[in-house]
Amino acid sequence: MQRSVLHGGFILRCVRKHRGLTQDELSQLIGISGRTYGRWETKETEPEFSMVCSICSDILRLSIFEAWQIAEASL
Repeated sequence: MQRSVLHGGFILRCVRKHRGLTQDELSQLIGISGRTYGRWETKETEPEFSMVCSICSDILRLSIFEAWQIAEASL
């Protein structure tokens, strides 16, 4: 069975929903525009992996491993 590759925007979307946040709420916490954040989730652009890790740990209080597990469960 082929495994799907999870992109940063998908991981962030899954953990955002898991935490009950809207795109606008999370983008404000990160300090970026809602439009920029929305582009990450739709894969128009890709956040740096270090940014995904920082958002997960510093803002959402999840390890990247926990975030990955949440995203995989959403597939």
